[in-house]
Amino acid sequence: MFDDGLRDLRLQIAQLLLQLGELPALELFQSGYTIV
Repeated sequence: MFDDGLRDLRLQIAQLLLQLGELPALELFQSGYTIV
Protein backbone atom coordinates (compact mmCIF):
# COMPACT_ATOMS: atom_id res chain seq x y z
CA MET A 1 0.00 0.00 0.00
CA PHE A 2 2.90 2.32 0.81
CA ASP A 3 5.45 0.84 -1.57
CA ASP A 4 3.33 1.66 -4.62
CA GLY A 5 3.20 5.35 -3.75
CA LEU A 6 6.94 5.34 -3.09
CA ARG A 7 7.65 3.91 -6.53
CA ASP A 8 5.44 6.56 -8.12
CA LEU A 9 7.31 9.26 -6.23
CA ARG A 10 10.63 7.84 -7.46
CA LEU A 11 9.38 8.01 -11.04
CA GLN A 12 8.36 11.64 -10.63
CA ILE A 13 11.73 12.54 -9.13
CA ALA A 14 13.56 10.71 -11.92
CA GLN A 15 11.55 12.58 -14.55
CA LEU A 16 12.23 15.87 -12.79
CA LEU A 17 15.96 15.17 -12.72
CA LEU A 18 15.86 14.31 -16.42
CA GLN A 19 14.13 17.60 -17.21
CA LEU A 20 16.73 19.48 -15.21
CA GLY A 21 19.48 17.63 -17.06
CA GLU A 22 20.90 16.19 -13.86
CA LEU A 23 22.16 12.98 -15.46
CA PRO A 24 24.96 12.32 -12.93
CA ALA A 25 22.46 12.77 -10.11
CA LEU A 26 20.01 10.46 -11.87
CA GLU A 27 22.62 7.72 -12.23
CA LEU A 28 23.53 8.04 -8.57
CA PHE A 29 19.84 7.99 -7.66
CA GLN A 30 19.16 4.85 -9.71
CA SER A 31 22.20 3.01 -8.32
CA GLY A 32 20.88 3.77 -4.83
CA TYR A 33 17.39 2.54 -5.64
CA THR A 34 17.85 -0.62 -7.69
CA ILE A 35 15.18 -2.32 -5.54
CA VAL A 36 11.92 -2.05 -7.45
